Amino acid sequence: MAATSQAAATVYKPPESREGTVTSWIPLITPYSILPECTSALMRWDPSEAIIAYDPGFGISVDQRSQCGPKAVTAWWDQDRLGPNIETITSIGPLLTCPEPFIQMTTSVLDASSMLVGCCPSDYTFRTWKPPGSIGQCFSMVSPGAVFTFYEGFSGWKKTNLSFSETSSIAAVHVNGWTFAEETGEPGSPGPAESTCAPGNGALGNGDIIGIGVGAAMGCIGVMTLAAGLIMMRRSRRARRTPITTLSTIEAPKVTSVWREGRYGRRSGLDAGSLHQRHELDQGPPGELHGDDPYTNGVPTELESRN
Repeated sequence: MAATSQAAATVYKPPESREGTVTSWIPLITPYSILPECTSALMRWDPSEAIIAYDPGFGISVDQRSQCGPKAVTAWWDQDRLGPNIETITSIGPLLTCPEPFIQMTTSVLDASSMLVGCCPSDYTFRTWKPPGSIGQCFSMVSPGAVFTFYEGFSGWKKTNLSFSETSSIAAVHVNGWTFAEETGEPGSPGPAESTCAPGNGALGNGDIIGIGVGAAMGCIGVMTLAAGLIMMRRSRRARRTPITTLSTIEAPKVTSVWREGRYGRRSGLDAGSLHQRHELDQGPPGELHGDDPYTNGVPTELESRN
């Protein structure tokens, strides 16, 4: 699909609220190519964690001259850096294309109008859905003898070398975003059927149509006049049979509040469960969820050597 067609079909979403949490949507619709030098911008926070590639935090904490990803991805991935926050979360949507060299690895359909797209670097493997800021969705196997140079922030950001003596793995940041479709139906879907008559040998002329219309109107007037006469006759007979009633004997009508007892007794327009559940929370697929971490399941020990 061409970029112009994608832009024309883009559906933007306003903030959504569910159970006290507001989801703000950041669009990622412009093609983006990450700089080649970002492939070697590796980092890890401390020795107990895996080495991470394509982390937007590299340009924040290690080298502020580097920008290894779109601003939308940085805002989404590092949103927890703003401190504890349960009132607002940020999600990417709409997502029209993964930033290069990321490619679409998997999708998960929420409903007819929304789908979650999981992106990983092309030379990495998708394992399981993860939320923003949590690694383990994208990983790459490392052969014995491989040596990596990266920055470690355990005691200030320092360049470090690590030699793997056994088969192991490194992680890469993932990019997860939503694509949306029109919720009212597919464009060009058939609407209510309309009755049409094509001209032909049996078609009525204009004079015939006018005559039929005038006749129908006169017939309607006659029926209405007859009905009015019957109603007046019936009321006249009922008046002769009904005794005269004074105002003091008339019972006042009961007034019912439509808010308490009528069909509008529920003031709330929507149930909490009727809103789209697109929040990236621990509720099972298709959200961006915590799963098994490949770095805690029998991964060989990384032997470290510093220069």
